[in-house]
Amino acid sequence: MPILSLEKCDLGSPNEPILRDVSLEIGTGEFWAILGPNGSGKTTLVRSLLGLLAPLRGHVEGPGDPGFSERVAYVPQQARFTETLSTTPREWVRLGLTGLHLTRLEIRERTAAALSEMKIEDLARRDLSRLSAGERQRTMVARALVRRAQLVLLDEPTEGLDTRSRRVLLDGLQRHHEMGGTVVLVTHRLEEMETRATRVALVDKGRVEIREPGQ
Repeated sequence: MPILSLEKCDLGSPNEPILRDVSLEIGTGEFWAILGPNGSGKTTLVRSLLGLLAPLRGHVEGPGDPGFSERVAYVPQQARFTETLSTTPREWVRLGLTGLHLTRLEIRERTAAALSEMKIEDLARRDLSRLSAGERQRTMVARALVRRAQLVLLDEPTEGLDTRSRRVLLDGLQRHHEMGGTVVLVTHRLEEMETRATRVALVDKGRVEIREPGQ
């Protein structure tokens, strides 16, 4: 059974469908790259996969299932946190475990592992607002990885980051995939995904075309 699927869906607002006749299945252990130019409808597709946007036509399978929110971790295009609230990367990552029933030891171990995965363990006690854009974004991804969710879905997480931050972030997601996790990553950087993605969805001109990597 797929984790998520869309079947013959029209997506968007009632007055302006953005994507038409979308069908795809996201299975366990896959690494999806959702590619397309800015404004093509990639974020609309993501919101539909998460169940935040109901289809105008067709059927979405997965978001309404019991426990779906615990199996999925999401990193939005622009992560938000309160600038006036003093928060450290360690505290922010630990918040990703909210709702999970873990011991204190498990919480400490998972938090430390996620910080290490994103190469921010040395920054764990700093004020989050004082970190660079790349360090903040790696903190957001660490917060998603700490859940050890079945599916990690990210909306353009490498946009605006320096080369090192992009590499660290993508390498961490690659390891999550290699350990059996499913990753769906939205991007317009085809060159970053050629050797990582196992499935590709090309979003353009109101359509979603499923391709094999390298096509």
